[in-house]
Amino acid sequence: MKHFISLVILTFLLALSETSQSMENQSRQLVDRINQTIERLQLSDEQVNQVKPILAQSIKTRMNILSKYGIDPHNRTKSDDNHSPVKKIGFRKARQLSNELSNARENTLAQLSEILSDAQLSDYKKIQIEARENFKQQMKSAR
Repeated sequence: MKHFISLVILTFLLALSETSQSMENQSRQLVDRINQTIERLQLSDEQVNQVKPILAQSIKTRMNILSKYGIDPHNRTKSDDNHSPVKKIGFRKARQLSNELSNARENTLAQLSEILSDAQLSDYKKIQIEARENFKQQMKSAR
């Protein structure tokens, strides 16, 4: 009986450890993505302080929107049992998803337009297009 309880506790701790590592990995990816964007935009120190919270909130908002529609933005590959991380959604739901993501993007652009120069804003839009295309490709390959 002691061995069984020990095994259950060990299994629980391993699962908790994996979840913790996954969350740390996701946080690290978020920070890396923000830092790459900041580097590409060649922001001043003042701009960095203003832009970081906007970008962090933007990413979190988009991740929440994707999760709401059954898309796991952190798992872009098929699982061992060959299940796709992309939940099949109908046309109406896909349209709603697209509209929500578009609104989130527009909100972020409005906030950034008050901070970034025209050239930086143009570069940011290019970065977003690249990221969107990359995400679409990864989602297609995960099906």
